[in-house]
Amino acid sequence: LLKNKKIIFLMLAGLCATVWATFIFKLFLAPPNPDILTKTPLTAMPFLNPEGFYLVISGFFKEITQTRWQYAWLLLFLAAVSDWRKYFRAEMRIFVLFFALYALVLLSVYLTTVHFGLPWRLSRTLPRILFYLLPSVVFTVFCAWGEETNSEKEKTSVI
Repeated sequence: LLKNKKIIFLMLAGLCATVWATFIFKLFLAPPNPDILTKTPLTAMPFLNPEGFYLVISGFFKEITQTRWQYAWLLLFLAAVSDWRKYFRAEMRIFVLFFALYALVLLSVYLTTVHFGLPWRLSRTLPRILFYLLPSVVFTVFCAWGEETNSEKEKTSVI
């Protein structure tokens, strides 16, 4: 218990030591972004409906099946579902939680778009987002593949 408190304290100290730079940038240097957290009422958001949700999901699937990715996303998906239980064990859960929260934030930003057309925004931003996420997803999939199950650990510890 004492070790856990020390780790939590060290993590919070590291967060406090670095978060000030983000606050200074956001408050004083970053230009305002009218697309995120707008004061627009929910009824005036044209894509916050099932059709907008469909546009985002279909745009995502169109993008990951583009030949420019050389089927990397398809192969990563197949590798992930081949042993999907590993993603809900121990340390791997934090990766799943991160990607799920990231996807929800992206979905909410796309659905609350008010200044641009949703298909245009998807075509301009989604390829970049997927490009930036690719190394993290590759890392996560290979970490899960390399993780031993409890039965495998017991077999190797007996020998």
